Amino acid sequence: MMDLSTQFLVYLEGLRTPLGLSFFTRLTEFGSPAVVAVVLAVSVFVFWRGKAWAHALGLMVALGGGIVVAEILKITLKFQRPDLILHAVVENGYSFPSGHSTGSMALYGFLAWCVWEKYPRWRIVATIFFGTLILGIGFSRLYLGVHFPADVLGGYLLGFLFLVLGVRITRYLEKFEDLSSFIKNRF
Repeated sequence: MMDLSTQFLVYLEGLRTPLGLSFFTRLTEFGSPAVVAVVLAVSVFVFWRGKAWAHALGLMVALGGGIVVAEILKITLKFQRPDLILHAVVENGYSFPSGHSTGSMALYGFLAWCVWEKYPRWRIVATIFFGTLILGIGFSRLYLGVHFPADVLGGYLLGFLFLVLGVRITRYLEKFEDLSSFIKNRF
């Protein structure tokens, strides 16, 4: 007898089409370590050049902290991925929490918050775009059969916690004129 999570993945497997596989294989890449690293590097560069050093540091804390804790949890808990027969793509390692979900929530959630704060005219567009991207990346992990729903939800929760931490740190650091004034006041 299969548990509900496995039944859900088997159901999704039955819905797979070549077009769906192509789409979700590409979409899941937006949560991959390589793409996340590029988006992080470009974002930090843009923030730093735009004198938004607090945002650059907040983003690094949100994403870096989320990813590090996700990896520690994976190694500690050692939850197995769904059965290989359900995998539409090759994935190795442990499953909980989903690193793609953690990273996408922390990274794209932080960028959505930045747009919300700095560009009020783009709030709705940014929320829809980044929200759809975050949800799509999580769903892609299920559609491709490489994570259980709890893995994705756990990743979202962990990413959200670090997103909130990154926002709080950013707001705190914004009180200082620049990084050197922060360092002078701290040490």
